[in-house]
Amino acid sequence: FPMSRIALIILFMSGEIMSGETWACQCIPSSPEDDYAQAEFVSEVFVEKVRVVREDDYIVTRTFFVKHLNIFKRPVNTSELPTTISLVGPPTTCELRLEKGEKRLLFGSIRWNSLYPSPCSQGFSDRLEGYRLATQSCGCDFRSAAAFCKSEFVSMVRVEDVIDMHRGGKLFQKMYTVKHLSTYKSPSGSEHLPVEIRIDSNHGDCANLEIGQQIILAGEVSHNLLKVASCSSFPKDFDPVNLAKTDCSKFIARSWPWI
Repeated sequence: FPMSRIALIILFMSGEIMSGETWACQCIPSSPEDDYAQAEFVSEVFVEKVRVVREDDYIVTRTFFVKHLNIFKRPVNTSELPTTISLVGPPTTCELRLEKGEKRLLFGSIRWNSLYPSPCSQGFSDRLEGYRLATQSCGCDFRSAAAFCKSEFVSMVRVEDVIDMHRGGKLFQKMYTVKHLSTYKSPSGSEHLPVEIRIDSNHGDCANLEIGQQIILAGEVSHNLLKVASCSSFPKDFDPVNLAKTDCSKFIARSWPWI
């Protein structure tokens, strides 16, 4: 998980290191939609067991066995997430602290068939509803107005066809053909929107559209392809008429994670 998310602060006082801790770790505040977009997995887990391996009183490895209660995001073509978190060496200050019997919301990456949660996962239980909404809508920005304003197109589509594209025997891209049922926003001067979407396989559940599925997508148009924003999110009571009247100047432009 990107270390740029973690601020490392060295504490000195009178030229001496205090309290025996050289490094103190503090997570930079971030939005749940950014965490969701950057993570390979997002899951609420229950810590069932902790196994510690020691050699001569030195902690060599610590393995946490977890049960997934709610999976909000996982890599594409993955039906299940690993159930272990393996850490090498004794606990460090800049590290996620887990205990047996604890329920936690974790996000991060997957390495060597083990979860590698971000140290910044802790204390985010208040974000459960946000992640739940993101999963349901395949998006990471929960504000409909923001998604509408930042997109070149917004359209209700039906997925007509799905083609898995392989390279070297591995899935590397999915190609979707869609039919536009209702177009709520399109680039200036465009009479018709493209009907093809190509999504790289490493973009998790947001790439798992299914034939026959109807969904509101938002994003940009590039090289006669729809480029879908993973941050597009619209509720079931989506009202395009009211959103079209939104003052978009209040939404600060930022780089979107296009997929």
